Amino acid sequence: MSRTQVRALLLALAAVGALVVLAGVARSLGWPVVHDAALMHYLGWRIAEGDRPWVDLVDVNLPATWLLHGTWHRLFGGSALAWRLLDVLGMAVGGAAAAALLRPRGTAAGALAGVLVALVHLARGALAVGQRDFFVGVLALVAAAAVAGWLADGRRTWLRLGGAGLALGWCVATKPTAVFFLLGLACVIGAFGGRERPRGPALAALLGGALLVGLGVLAWVAQRGVLSEGVAFWTTYMPLYRRVGALDLGSLLLRLRETPAFALLPLGLLHLGVGWREDRARTAVIGVGLVAGALHFVLQTKGYTYHLEPWAFFCIPAGLLAAERAWEGVPWRTVGPLTAAGAVLCLALTSWGVVADDGIDREQLAAADALEQLLRPDERVVVMDLAQGGVQGLFQARHAQALPWVYDCFFFHDLDDPTIVGLREAFAAALEAEPPDVIVLFDAAWPSGTWRRIDTFPAFKRFLRTGYDLDLEAHGFRLYRRRAGEDPG
Repeated sequence: MSRTQVRALLLALAAVGALVVLAGVARSLGWPVVHDAALMHYLGWRIAEGDRPWVDLVDVNLPATWLLHGTWHRLFGGSALAWRLLDVLGMAVGGAAAAALLRPRGTAAGALAGVLVALVHLARGALAVGQRDFFVGVLALVAAAAVAGWLADGRRTWLRLGGAGLALGWCVATKPTAVFFLLGLACVIGAFGGRERPRGPALAALLGGALLVGLGVLAWVAQRGVLSEGVAFWTTYMPLYRRVGALDLGSLLLRLRETPAFALLPLGLLHLGVGWREDRARTAVIGVGLVAGALHFVLQTKGYTYHLEPWAFFCIPAGLLAAERAWEGVPWRTVGPLTAAGAVLCLALTSWGVVADDGIDREQLAAADALEQLLRPDERVVVMDLAQGGVQGLFQARHAQALPWVYDCFFFHDLDDPTIVGLREAFAAALEAEPPDVIVLFDAAWPSGTWRRIDTFPAFKRFLRTGYDLDLEAHGFRLYRRRAGEDPG
């Protein structure tokens, strides 16, 4: 195939994909806030209201997540549409960054790369809207494009690389595993800098930008007066949490089947060898994205499909570069139809994910809506749930948990570990000190399963039995109200 034919094929695929993206975005504007986003919105709301992390609000996330959602709450007051538009903006920025990585190959490959980034994200439905790993992937692409651009011409060092550092600093303050993008790109600058592209100022800009974000986050934590509590939480509880639901490497890699973009991974790996001879610096940047994305996914150990997005985003430019080179000069009649059919199939599978399922759990929404209606403004409420609609119902009702623990997962794993024993004792003591008016117990709770999980927590089970009556069972939860005049403690 001639280069003209290859570009025509890429543009045709990009045009079809762009129509699917536009249809998917239009269809998604009415999506409600669900699943993890609802949890993060609750956290952001509480932070914006003055709650202190790890003291008034016990959660496993990092400050960048709380600050983002808290700012969103202050600006837009909980608007689902505003959050959806932020996500769409993220898709546009990520697509533009992926296209910038392919700029030397022309606009056709870049256009298709941008479309595929949007399709990969849209295909995950409402569950992926505004996910932390999505923003990590977008900002990592932006940083990679900035480093690649600087390596190409050596200009605007502080603007490009300082901005890349700020972006990656925010990534690390969101997910610590994103540090591999920062370290990898710093190594690329060190390896390919030279007289025309001085390494010193470049590394100072990149690492200084990241350090600035880190210091800003630490200053915010210190201003809230919770630095020691944060250190204690991350050094005692988080090592246990990391092991909960952890998958082995083989099971993790099997999750790649759920993202059609990983069909480009073998081609991407091929590109690392072929592209090294033509443009070593840009190839190294894309290679860092592939390796860092893989580490980001594997080291989180949980295997959630949204953890794959940063890795998938870098598979796209790497795979397209290899595919374009493979098509050029190959007789169309020999392999052209087969490879084109493969590309169309990959695009079709990803597009089908966009139009086939919005990923919204209607039962979860029903539970959240029901809880919003059932809770009275003056009631002290404890919801024992993670992501089945309980915390989402609290957010919708703007009703805060009566106790600091946002979820109940803290109490139902590693039961013999002193840290978990201590958390249980603190929870039981807080209940007895100020018994809530309502306790909502959800059936399907990660990681412990059903209602029967309270059998492993005798102090809580006794507290519930002696002071509360079952008022309602619906939508996967049981709502208990405190008996009049009873002191369950």
